[in-house]
Amino acid sequence: MIINWSLDRREPLDAADILGNIEIVDDHKSSIICEDTFVDSWFSVLMEGLQSLKNQESKEIEIPEESHLLVFQFEQQKSAIEYSNSSITIYDFESAIENLKIEIRSLVSEYDNLFDPNGLSYLAEFNKKYC
Repeated sequence: MIINWSLDRREPLDAADILGNIEIVDDHKSSIICEDTFVDSWFSVLMEGLQSLKNQESKEIEIPEESHLLVFQFEQQKSAIEYSNSSITIYDFESAIENLKIEIRSLVSEYDNLFDPNGLSYLAEFNKKYC
């Protein structure tokens, strides 16, 4: 699983409003794409769902700002993530989780200059929780 994302640079970066685009691509080049969305919300839901798959559980999770659920379907040989009319296949949960952690750290690094001196900002906590 590869995660491509970009931030909306039309306005100055704001850690309270992490707007951008996200694309999640599987080994077969199938993808889930969402534009003009809150990237951090997607990362949170992806982490929760991937952990569920790792624990051999299926789960439907609401993305707070979106109208569709992100559905994680566990199966022994391969699992799926579904959103709206798109679906991707996941074979290696550990690898998917590690790739997501890399992208979370990358997102947080975009906002490093916005952190307060005590590291108590939302993104610092976000990074601490997931990475």
